[in-house]
Amino acid sequence: GVAGAIGKLPDGLRPPPRARRREIPIAGRLAASRHKASEGAAGGERKASPRPAPGGTKFRGMESPMKILRKALGVLLALTAALTLLALLIDAMAGSPSLMQSLLEQHASASATGLAEEDYPKAAAMIADYLAGRTDTFQLAATVDGAYTETAFNGKEQQHMADVRELFVLARGIALGGALACAVLLLVCWLLRRSDGAAMAGFRWGIGALLLALAALLVWGMVDFDSLFILFHHLAFTNDLWLLNPATDLLIRLMPVSFFVHYAALIGAI
Repeated sequence: GVAGAIGKLPDGLRPPPRARRREIPIAGRLAASRHKASEGAAGGERKASPRPAPGGTKFRGMESPMKILRKALGVLLALTAALTLLALLIDAMAGSPSLMQSLLEQHASASATGLAEEDYPKAAAMIADYLAGRTDTFQLAATVDGAYTETAFNGKEQQHMADVRELFVLARGIALGGALACAVLLLVCWLLRRSDGAAMAGFRWGIGALLLALAALLVWGMVDFDSLFILFHHLAFTNDLWLLNPATDLLIRLMPVSFFVHYAALIGAI
């Protein structure tokens, strides 16, 4: 074999046995050290790159769904609270006989309406009681244009005020439902609370949106209240009974446009 052939070589050409035996282990050790070094470098690179947090790559650059939910709940709470407060104000103000009398006297003088001055308190109390649901009859016995009558309001005026009262019944329902909804939303916000303030941020956004909407309505009303008033009636009623005639209908003489402008301004101020 190979060993026999090497043994037959002259002594000067034979490789030293020890040196020949060392070449293999030295080469193996060098190869092993290089392999370990490459493994160590790769391991170091793996250790240097941190492991991503669970879900971190999925929502990188955007808020988590729960945070978005808390903000949405805050916005909804602001809108619901504002709507509830508005419904309460509308119902409370319309059902106040003293406020009704003050508005009638300021915007509908006896000379313009034909209603005797001594009948103003009675008219204001009847209108407020009817809108608040404390009486079911919209009618007034009073002196109109110098003549006493048991029916100061005609059938068309009575039908229109029946439609108006339905709006106040709706306002009371909204106030009650809104109060319950606010309680539920507050409870949910408390259960999902976190230290990031997402719900409060959403609440502020909702208030900001409401203020912008109110500002737009205010500007519209100041520029052209008649168009806003007409649009409201088209949206609120399904008939034209609200188109009253000042020559024949006492109701429109008692409640001219300036009456509603003042009423809306009081609600906005509060």
